[in-house]
Amino acid sequence: MIARAAWSRAPLDGLVVVEVQAVFARPKRLLRKKDSAARIPCDVKPDIDNVVKCALDALVMAGVLRDDKQVFRVMAEKMFAGKTEGPCVEITIQSEG
Repeated sequence: MIARAAWSRAPLDGLVVVEVQAVFARPKRLLRKKDSAARIPCDVKPDIDNVVKCALDALVMAGVLRDDKQVFRVMAEKMFAGKTEGPCVEITIQSEG
């Protein structure tokens, strides 16, 4: 819904590169004073390929992409949130056409 509201143009045509950064809530075990305040790599489910599939499907449903077959390169990360932030998904799209 957020992507649909933010995207006011026609769906992208042509090849695209997509970057996905999924930020998960930080578990209590990583909230000690000695733990870094920055985002840290995430080692829990869901698997990164499932995160990417979900993000691409959402872009198609939101009307940002016509079809996820347009994506020829994907870069993805799973991170635990920094100590002062909450969970989110950040998606960057670069048109190659």
